[in-house]
Amino acid sequence: QLFALAPDQLAYRMFVRACDEGRQWETAMEAVHKMQNNKMRVGLDEYHHMVHACLASQKWELAIGLVDTMQVSNLQPDLRAYADKIYGLGMMGDWTQALTTVAMLGSKKMDPNRDVYNAI
Repeated sequence: QLFALAPDQLAYRMFVRACDEGRQWETAMEAVHKMQNNKMRVGLDEYHHMVHACLASQKWELAIGLVDTMQVSNLQPDLRAYADKIYGLGMMGDWTQALTTVAMLGSKKMDPNRDVYNAI
């Protein structure tokens, strides 16, 4: 092999997005782990795509856990992330926790939007 190019952050981001569109949650998570191992910043976009791929594959608990993990990674979940978490909780039948999450948004000074209410 004459040239060995390592993927950069943009390449990984696009790959994770493609995994989301193909419902390949395991492959998306592997790519994000590689990003972390290569000291690349994993942002909200990558998390959104991993969460969405998990939801599309009916991996509710995994999707919810990823949203909760965002804060450990020094990322503040946004309304989109919380809407995905609420949707996953609803799909698991955990309406108490889903509604608690909606109520918690006010303490974070976040106004629920249509996506949040549609998730319920």
